[in-house]
Amino acid sequence: MEVPRCWMYKRLAAYGYYFLSSEGIKLESKGSALEHLMKTGFLTEENKRSIDMLKGVNKTAGSSPSPKREHPPQQINPDSTWILGDLTVPEGWRVKEFDSNGKTYKMILTPSGLSFRNRRTALSYMVKNNFPPEETDEIRRGLVHDGWMEDALLPTNWRFKTRKPFVYCSDEGEIILSHINAIRKLHYSDSGKYSQEQLENLKHFTDKHGGTRKEYGTRTPESLTRLFDNAVNRDELTRTLEGLGWLQNKYLPANWLFKNRSEGNQHINVLSDEGTRYISYKQAVHFMRSNEQYTEKDVENFYLFPDGKTRSIRMSDSRSFAGNDPVSNDWVENDDTVPKGWKSKLWLGSLTKKCLLSPEGNLFNTRIAAYKYLLKYGTNEQVEEMRSLLGCDGWAKYDLLPAGWLYKKKEYNNLYLTELGEKLSGNIAVQKLFMENEKYASNATDLEKFIAQQKTVKFNSSLNESYNRSSRTGYIRWLVESGAEEEQLNKARMELMEDGWKSNQYLPENWLHKDNKGNHTLNVLSAEGRKYPSYRAAIQFMTTNDKYTESIIEQFKLFPNGKHSNKFNNKFVDQPKVAPDDPSWKEGDETVPKGWKSRRMVGRDVTMLQTPDGVVYWSRRAALKDLLKNGASIEEIEAIKKSLEQDGWKTFDTLPKGWMYKRKEPRSIYLTETGELVDGHTKAQKLIAEDEKYSVEDQTNIRNFVLEICQTEKPVLEMSPQPSRTKSSLFEILLEKLRIGSTEEKARAREELEAKGWGENEYLPEGWMFKEYKSTQQINVLSAEGHVYHSYRAVLLNIASEEKYTSEDAERFKRFPNGKLHKVEVNKPIGDKEKHYSLKQYQDALKKGNNDAEIHEIKEYYVQKGWIEDQSLLPAMWLFRQKTGMTSLNYLTASGELLLSTKEANKYLENHGITQIIDANKCKDRCGTNYELELRRLEKKVKSEFSLKLPPGIKIEKVEQDIKEEKQSTEGKKVPDVSNFKFYSLEDFDNKTNVHLAEFKGVFEKLESFKKTITPTTKS
Repeated sequence: MEVPRCWMYKRLAAYGYYFLSSEGIKLESKGSALEHLMKTGFLTEENKRSIDMLKGVNKTAGSSPSPKREHPPQQINPDSTWILGDLTVPEGWRVKEFDSNGKTYKMILTPSGLSFRNRRTALSYMVKNNFPPEETDEIRRGLVHDGWMEDALLPTNWRFKTRKPFVYCSDEGEIILSHINAIRKLHYSDSGKYSQEQLENLKHFTDKHGGTRKEYGTRTPESLTRLFDNAVNRDELTRTLEGLGWLQNKYLPANWLFKNRSEGNQHINVLSDEGTRYISYKQAVHFMRSNEQYTEKDVENFYLFPDGKTRSIRMSDSRSFAGNDPVSNDWVENDDTVPKGWKSKLWLGSLTKKCLLSPEGNLFNTRIAAYKYLLKYGTNEQVEEMRSLLGCDGWAKYDLLPAGWLYKKKEYNNLYLTELGEKLSGNIAVQKLFMENEKYASNATDLEKFIAQQKTVKFNSSLNESYNRSSRTGYIRWLVESGAEEEQLNKARMELMEDGWKSNQYLPENWLHKDNKGNHTLNVLSAEGRKYPSYRAAIQFMTTNDKYTESIIEQFKLFPNGKHSNKFNNKFVDQPKVAPDDPSWKEGDETVPKGWKSRRMVGRDVTMLQTPDGVVYWSRRAALKDLLKNGASIEEIEAIKKSLEQDGWKTFDTLPKGWMYKRKEPRSIYLTETGELVDGHTKAQKLIAEDEKYSVEDQTNIRNFVLEICQTEKPVLEMSPQPSRTKSSLFEILLEKLRIGSTEEKARAREELEAKGWGENEYLPEGWMFKEYKSTQQINVLSAEGHVYHSYRAVLLNIASEEKYTSEDAERFKRFPNGKLHKVEVNKPIGDKEKHYSLKQYQDALKKGNNDAEIHEIKEYYVQKGWIEDQSLLPAMWLFRQKTGMTSLNYLTASGELLLSTKEANKYLENHGITQIIDANKCKDRCGTNYELELRRLEKKVKSEFSLKLPPGIKIEKVEQDIKEEKQSTEGKKVPDVSNFKFYSLEDFDNKTNVHLAEFKGVFEKLESFKKTITPTTKS
């Protein structure tokens, strides 16, 4: 295929071409090549045809590119999913439905077993392989079921789909993408298959369905060309064109005309004096600048076509100011909030947001956009003027920030604007920028001081103007503080109500609220234009303002539905705003750092702290977390950590460095070195195991700590008759009212507890309550005196110690909660329990010297608990065991460290330079038979056998012959020697001397009951 003279082309691996023009310019598509020919004046019909004739790789001129590679049909044997007798395919054919992208499609199968993905591929294959015309036409008629449509203007047997791009199916079943390729298919057909009439009809069809810019966009229609060629004079030509709808415009060059486009069409339609039609500014301007007849003034005027607006303003108007609001179309001059000589205009639908227009005609959507533009192209005076005007949006300058930086407080976020006009959100983002950029290294200290100032009352009170006036809520605040009239304020509030804000009968006058979907925080707007996210913040504001009386505050506490929330009552009734100079602050408290003040919160077991700078923290832990975050001195941090002991926090050597622990019933809580809380032993161990900053030693230590702390805390929980607190704050207050409150207070407290899920039970003493938790099996019982118990033993001990309770109360409680009897030993003296040795005690004994007797005693204790010492299998001083019903092994090293698996034990030996390798199988053989594990396996096997469902009509008969043969076959096997075995009865397990075997009693009881269930019963 020839290309324009002195041009070269290259086929791409996929679809397309690269061109190299005669000037050496690389053009990466056919469209770029045609555009280059037009610009250089070489776009002749011959050159255009030569480029259009280039198709996809290895394609002929007459073919069109298809969207996907055609897959040959597959020969298959149909199964039951292929349906015979579908009326949309020829007789004997089958169909099969399949889903793709949420739609259902049909595959088809010929009687000979050839499968096709759809009817169109089948049609293409049938035409190529000369199937009978009757079958081919029947498949073609079925294309309608795949969404293909017919039209009288299309060639015979053609179909189409209105997609993007437009899709055609030729009479041969070939896919043709877009109008232009369909026209080329007919235009360059070498066989003369398609007539000129069919080509013209196809062009009319494409015009009906959007036309094709590639075919007609840059070419003047032949009818206009004939008009210009046959015109007698210019006046006659002008009258004819005006009769066809062509109009004049003052911004067009002399003798140029235009036509209005349909609504929504963004292209122009102009006709030059030479008779050439252009549909874009770029085409027309390129022509004008290549022709000496037109001056630069003509080009500038043309850019103002058709309404005198520049292109940027016209695009912005169509995007931002579409509507009927006349205010949005009025540019305001002499606006004090924009630079001198500039204009401003309100955004459509906004009372505050403005766009700006520079004297040069540049449009900016915001002041920041204009500021960034002036930083690049403006003078220093213009930059400074615009920077000062950013204060209208709430931006302010601070001495502690780098030169040119601005700061704004928006709602509850800290916003920064750099000297380059870049906006940063949050203090963390700014700190990260300072760490990564060396030019801000000298400002890092000032930034920390600035962040610290943000927490002071003085700083926040200085932000009276630091809010976003461009927001509707900020606009109300601005109106209030600027002394606007009530009518204007009411209008602004009406705008907010149209945006979803509502009034409420329990809110103060002119207050509004808005529902936050998926967010449980409060969202109220005061009459002064201030937003509050919580009851606390709103009430603290009202208590400092004389405008709001006690009755208004009490009414607000019923918001939004008239119900008085218990949680709200506890937090806010007795907790007014505490000023830094309040006399309730205690000075000289030795439990806080020197110079700090403390204050006990009313009704809560929390101590507030105040720094010498006036910063208030709601708790000691909050103070520690903030000091760690902001890099306080080591002395301050250590002093705060020491004061945490007053809240029950303790340090342990086995915890990671900086960690603390406390037991807050019913939970175990950890405090990390960064001040974060970790709830529960499991989460603490998981955190240390997953975080790389903690060592293997830390993992071992935390595991040992958990084992030790559980051993020391569990007896207290189970056996102590003392009450255990389950929750703080409101729950503790209710318990306190049950203990020492008046009759009315006790009754109200019981009502509150009933609302929280506590109820009565027939097996509890009079006045007692209980609550059921699905997440735990322990009981939760509340006595009439306000004591909480979590075990049957603790309750029974309390009943026995109180004279007002009888033995009948104790016997009835043993059937709590469902009437079933619970066996509980109460009379066993607490002091007679066996001596217990924790893992920590064993480790401490191993570390000491000259205490062989103590080590031997502890080791004997562990041997009684099932641990085994065997130096033929393990290193010296090592112990191991296999828990009942478990497959894994546990190990105790010579230093007392607990290892939970054989793999972990061998890794430990390797790390400590010990060459011995532990064989898990030998250790399990040494442990003997794990009866509970075998019992579980046997139960599982029997269940699986009994769960088999037999087909109807089949019976199982007892075959004694097979059983006898099996017995005879086992007689020859070796019988295990049990002469050295010691046998026990079930009663022997209860003896004190056999306590080390007690854990096996349950196993044998289960085995006895299981044997009874599987032993066959014979009829007499």
